[in-house]
Amino acid sequence: CNRKPRKSTSPAPSFPPEAIQQVVEAEKNPQAALHLLNETLKDWVLRRNQLPQDASEFVSAGMLPRLPVAPPGKRFALDPQQKRFVLADQ
Repeated sequence: CNRKPRKSTSPAPSFPPEAIQQVVEAEKNPQAALHLLNETLKDWVLRRNQLPQDASEFVSAGMLPRLPVAPPGKRFALDPQQKRFVLADQ
């Protein structure tokens, strides 16, 4: 048999259109984006009992299809003392 062995990497998770739309809608309002990130953070902490390094881990873990884009001049930053995401200057 001349078949090539399959790679053991798992495929990227596919998200329903509603999940993608949720991120798009959150980008229209920074408070909605923060709410989305903080709700995802709560779920992350419940599952893993620790804080992520940053929000990009939500995408890597398949919890969000992509991160919302922060307003110009701002970024979403994790405040480890308050255990929530906040808007910070770039």
